Amino acid sequence: MLHDTHSFSLKKLATCCATAFAIALTLPVPALASASSQSGTAYASLSADGSTLTFYRSSSSASGGTGGSSSAGKAASPSAATYSGFEETTSNTASPFASADKVTSIVFEDSISPACTADWFKGFSNLKSVEGLSNLNTSKVTDFSSMFEGCISLSSIDISSLDMSKAADTSDMFAGDSSLSTITMGKTFTAKNAKSSANMFPVVSADSSHTGRWCLSDGSNGLTADSLDASYAGSSMSGTWIREQFVPVYRLYNKWTGDHFFTESLSEDKSLEKVGWKDEGMTWKSAAISTYPVYRLYNPYSGDHHFTTSLSEYSSLAGIGWIQEGQAFYSIGSRQDVDWTEPVYRLYNRWLKVGSHLFTTNEDEQGYLQGIGWNFEGVAFYAFQ
Repeated sequence: MLHDTHSFSLKKLATCCATAFAIALTLPVPALASASSQSGTAYASLSADGSTLTFYRSSSSASGGTGGSSSAGKAASPSAATYSGFEETTSNTASPFASADKVTSIVFEDSISPACTADWFKGFSNLKSVEGLSNLNTSKVTDFSSMFEGCISLSSIDISSLDMSKAADTSDMFAGDSSLSTITMGKTFTAKNAKSSANMFPVVSADSSHTGRWCLSDGSNGLTADSLDASYAGSSMSGTWIREQFVPVYRLYNKWTGDHFFTESLSEDKSLEKVGWKDEGMTWKSAAISTYPVYRLYNPYSGDHHFTTSLSEYSSLAGIGWIQEGQAFYSIGSRQDVDWTEPVYRLYNRWLKVGSHLFTTNEDEQGYLQGIGWNFEGVAFYAFQ
C-alpha cells in the first residue's frame, strides 16, 4: 500500500512539472537590450559660464534623469546649453555647437561615435585645451575638414588617437590656428589617400627664431605646411610635430692667438668680446634640436678649440690631452639634400699651432684659404641657410 502511494505521488509531481513547463513556453521572453540602447544618446553640454563643452552619453533625456552613464543629467542645468543629434549628422555647413564661442576647454568624457566632424569647432577662438580625444571614435568619419579651423588660442593638440583611416577630406582642419605649435599625429592617416588635404596644417611664418617649417620633435623631417599637407604618411611620419626653430651660431676671432671660436651662447659671445676677442657676428644657423650634435674640445696647452660631429675624433683628441667640453650646437645632419640647408666647410692649416682649423659656410672664404695653402677637409656638418 505504501509502495502504491509513492508511485502516485511521483506521477502527480511529473504532471505538475510538465504543466508548468508548458505554461512557461507560452509566456513572452523579455527582449535583451540592444547595443544602441545600452550606449544611450550622445550629448554635448556647455557649462554655465560657457567655458567648457563636455561630451557625454546618457540614456536619460535632455531634461535630466539618473539613467545612463555617470555623466547623465549634465544637461539638466538650466544655465547650460545642451546639444544632441550631432552624432548622426553626415555633413555640416557650420559648427553644430552654436553659442559656444567662449569655450576654452573641450572634454570628451564618454565614447562618442560621429559620422562627420567637419566644422565641429570652427571659430572657437578662445579654445585652449582638448581632453579625452581617445573617447572620440572617428572610425566612420570621412570628413574632418575645418574641424579646428580658426582656433587661434590653441597651442597644442594630440590627435594621435583619432582613427583617420577613412578620411577623404582633411582640408583646413587646423587652418588659421596661428598659435598652434605642437601637433601629435597618429598612424592611420595618409594624405595621398584623401581627396583633399589642402591647408590641413597651419602655415608657420619665419621669424627671428623659426624657419617657417614643421619638423618632428627630434628635429627630423623639416617640411613646410604645404609639403606636410601633401606628403603626410602615418606609417612613417607619426609623432609630435613642432614649429622648427634655429639658433644663431656666432663667430669670434682672437687676434693674438689666431684662434676662431664658435658658440650659440650670446652671453659667451659677449663675454669673450669684453676680453678682447673680435665678434664677427652670426656665421650660420644651427638646429635648435636634432640627433646630430657638434662637440667642442679645448687644448689647454695651446689654447686652441676644435669642433667635430665625430665621436671617435672627440674621443681620440681627449686621449692626447684635449678637454672635452660637450655639445656646442647641433648640425642639421642628413638633411643636406634640401635647398634650405648649407654646408659648413672645414679647413686645416698644418703650420699653425693655434687656430689650425677653420669652419665656414662662405665658399669665397673657403676658396681663398685653399689658395693660400689651407687644406680643404670637406663638409664638416650642415646648417640652415
